[in-house]
Amino acid sequence: MKLFTSLLLFLVLSVSSAFAGSGEIPYAIAFTQEVMAIDPYGTPYPAVVIDPSRMTGVQSHEFDLGAGRKLRIETNVSGAASRQLAEVAGIINRTYGYIEGVSGRPLKKGILLYLLEFDAIPLSYKFEATFQDDSEWSEVRMAMLQKGESLIGPNGSRDLADLLYDTIPHELGHDILADIPAIKHDIDNRPTFSTRWFIDGVCELLAKGFASQEAPHFLGRSLRIRNVGSVLANPQVRDEVFQWAQNNNLPMDLESDLYGASMLLLMAWTESVNLKTLLDHVDHPSRAYCGPDLMAIMESTTGLDPEQVCNRAQQLGTQLNNATYVAEKVLLTSWGG
Repeated sequence: MKLFTSLLLFLVLSVSSAFAGSGEIPYAIAFTQEVMAIDPYGTPYPAVVIDPSRMTGVQSHEFDLGAGRKLRIETNVSGAASRQLAEVAGIINRTYGYIEGVSGRPLKKGILLYLLEFDAIPLSYKFEATFQDDSEWSEVRMAMLQKGESLIGPNGSRDLADLLYDTIPHELGHDILADIPAIKHDIDNRPTFSTRWFIDGVCELLAKGFASQEAPHFLGRSLRIRNVGSVLANPQVRDEVFQWAQNNNLPMDLESDLYGASMLLLMAWTESVNLKTLLDHVDHPSRAYCGPDLMAIMESTTGLDPEQVCNRAQQLGTQLNNATYVAEKVLLTSWGG
């Protein structure tokens, strides 16, 4: 069995505020990203601590994202100036344009991105970056690269591709929705508002929409991870999706499937009303929308009850899966595959 089929990976991301010790700058924002890999016998691999402030050769490169926003890339990539950093910045710039165009809403801040190169990428790691002010950044993210590998393109870093074509557009969707106070979010361990299907459905819709435009070679793999062709044929998914909470005890494969199901629900909904109009509709200063409120709006704007929306979403998932398969075959043929 190949190694990657034998690992169980857990990813934890957080951004937190912390006071520094005496004599240091008094307040800092810490971004942490942790991956724990477990071997086939259930033993965790030891975690490597990654601290960019202690790494040699890390340089800062800044790019303009317009409207007073910027992309800052902190990287130790050798020959960074000639290693496609401008192309990476161009992709992120187009991400901003896509998200703002489809949602009709502005992104107010920039991105702080760490691209860190290693001789051997660790299986388990804990990454932490500390900075003094988050007023500039919507997102702080990190991708690890094998030394010498291309950043983008057919032979580029898979970790960076995931970040550029999936994670960043998804998270920028969260930034858009965070500016709509009427939509209640599951945060701070409060009881669930049952809005996650809507929130992550919108974010997945934006991410996959951007990937289909920017990187069709990447889209098929990301859709297969979400099982879009069959996910809403699963009765457990249908039972869970509208109650899907931030804090839950669901297995990881079901959690992943619920992202796919939520995206398909939003695809079915936005057949009747485009996303820009839908977000305008729920941006109501005197309302607070929980899951049942959003389901009622969905029913009134589509003319379909939730089960019928699920049925239509299942049809769209099958069509999307089939179309993606055909498109991938065409791409492979064009690449000589």
